[in-house]
Amino acid sequence: MGFGKKRRARASGDSRLIPGITPRSLVASVLCMLLAGIYTQYSMVIVAENNQSPEMILPVPAMAVLLLLIIVGGILYTLFKVRILTHAELLCVVFSMFIAVPLMTQGFWHRFLGLTTSPLRTASFDYLDAYNENLWPHGPNVMDGMLTPENVKAGEGRLTWEETEYEEGRWALLPRLSSTNAEGIATFSITVPTRPEDGTAVEVANPHLVSVLARTADFETESEFFVRVYRDDEPSSNQLITERKAEKKTYLHRTGFVRVGVYGVPLADAWCERLRLEFGMRGRGSVLFADPKLMSVQAIEGAFRGRKIIPQAEYDAMPPEARPPGVVVKPDNMWSLRGLGYIVKGYIPLREWARPAVFWSAYVFLLCGAFFAVNVIMRKKWAESERYPLPLTRIPLAIMGTDDPDAGRRGFSSVFQNPYMWAGFIISLIWCMLKGWHAYNPRVPDLSIDVPLGPYFLNPAWGGMFNGTTFTVNAFIVSIAVFFELNVLLSFVIGYWLARAAYLVGHWTNLKVEVGFPWKDHQTIGAYLGYFLIVIILSRKYLWGVIKDAVRGTPKEKGDVMSSRAAILLLIGCHLGVLVWARMVGVSARSMMVYFCFLLILGFVASKLRAECGMAYGYFTPYNAMLFVSAIGGMALFGAEGLLVALLFSGFLTVTVFYLIPGTQFEVIQLGKRLRIQPRSLLYTCLLGVAGG
Repeated sequence: MGFGKKRRARASGDSRLIPGITPRSLVASVLCMLLAGIYTQYSMVIVAENNQSPEMILPVPAMAVLLLLIIVGGILYTLFKVRILTHAELLCVVFSMFIAVPLMTQGFWHRFLGLTTSPLRTASFDYLDAYNENLWPHGPNVMDGMLTPENVKAGEGRLTWEETEYEEGRWALLPRLSSTNAEGIATFSITVPTRPEDGTAVEVANPHLVSVLARTADFETESEFFVRVYRDDEPSSNQLITERKAEKKTYLHRTGFVRVGVYGVPLADAWCERLRLEFGMRGRGSVLFADPKLMSVQAIEGAFRGRKIIPQAEYDAMPPEARPPGVVVKPDNMWSLRGLGYIVKGYIPLREWARPAVFWSAYVFLLCGAFFAVNVIMRKKWAESERYPLPLTRIPLAIMGTDDPDAGRRGFSSVFQNPYMWAGFIISLIWCMLKGWHAYNPRVPDLSIDVPLGPYFLNPAWGGMFNGTTFTVNAFIVSIAVFFELNVLLSFVIGYWLARAAYLVGHWTNLKVEVGFPWKDHQTIGAYLGYFLIVIILSRKYLWGVIKDAVRGTPKEKGDVMSSRAAILLLIGCHLGVLVWARMVGVSARSMMVYFCFLLILGFVASKLRAECGMAYGYFTPYNAMLFVSAIGGMALFGAEGLLVALLFSGFLTVTVFYLIPGTQFEVIQLGKRLRIQPRSLLYTCLLGVAGG
């Protein structure tokens, strides 16, 4: 009986919490993230704005969609007294956009595509084997397992089979071609059907990657080995690979094999039933072949070059040999399931992109999950004990009318009745429109305030302290800074000039002659690591209390997203997930764990800075994370595979506005607690934002 009463009391307490994620707010979140994504793509790709508005500390696309939502909702309420979203639902919708947009900017979407495909598109075969096939889009390797005596047909010259270690710890029975004649030729071939009964069809006219491991021995100056492809039984061939020598031991290939290949070439110019790939050599010497790869890279090339669209009827009327490769077939009836699939899928080959999307997204989810756990753990310390003001939440909360007691009786928040707000808006609008007009018509005066300070301090005694510095007035940053505390703004100014004073010190001490002085990126990494250690030391008693609560199983307080035990288990689970992820992509688990902890430390500090004082701009984290990788061991710790993965991560995580996410998570957790929103709605908001991005 007592247990039943306790359950009823708990249910009664939960009923007073307000749901934030409901069917209508879920639909609104998806729609708003879609609109924000369209705005971001238009702004940064089609128009190519140089003001990087989606990468501001409050992403402009999200704020623009919020204003649109407020205006539409206000009009509907004024006319029909119908409120489309409650304040709790609106908060979840807005913060899902705040989390999603940093993942949509040029920092993530566009860098990600270029970085993850650059090892392929630059034909960097020296380190292709360090790049796990789960991390980039491609078709299946149709030659996988075909380099066997059963599938190989001997041609001219001498062919032998040898049990060989072609990679450390990896042995296989490999074919060796050899010749003692300077004009001699030795070959073997493998036939690949283009329409196999069980397997993926080979679209021969699509761009492909062809590659093989080779190791030569006793090659002379005129000797060479090659790979050719023949269509059906035709005598003419398409020469794919020609190399003079392949005998080099590297950190990646320690047995002397060299990866050679060609990228982005069609295998034939017309449809055929089968392909015959011929591996051969000419001249004196011998060559071993191993691990051949033949896979379509249409997914990559289609993303960069685009794909041709052709109507279904026109495509069906063509004979198979006349059908152009790599086209997107548009259904004749768009009001059908195929038409819906065409609209949803577009020209993206989802099958090729599915695997890399899952693996990269899994890492991002693990990292964001760890951010979330840290924010839950530190919420009480930062929000209740130290009472951080969350300055960046004031503008969206004012627009939504969350803290406005009369907002429920009106369609709009009271901020829209504030004459000072309208005065500032009108002045800023006129100023910004005139600046935009000047960009299109140079005869219009340029009202930009952008004064270089270097020409006013030309004395060499300054050591170049003012070189490259400007006094700039940015409307967006000014509007944000108005809500910062004065001591915070003053610390920004003093801190900036103290950092610039390093040039002055370098001039006095002659440190400026050292390469890389003043080591800006190194100092940023050191500052984040040092700040993290200081916070941990000062918070040691609080953290010890959290650990004790987790061990005891202390239940969470009403409104908390999760208990201390659940947060710590989530944090541990994310770290264990990284170990599994590392194993699945073939990189060192130790290196990935170290790098994951480093990224988590950056998120910890970024979250604290955003909650405590706010930031004026989106780029405030260490720019070159590879300096950290080099400092802790580089290749010796990470290995070739881990080093490449860390390089890719540093290219689209730390150099971008990705680290707006942990601070935004903290804000929504604390605001949800204050506004009595159901904890699970806050968790769903964070998940929805990452998934939407």
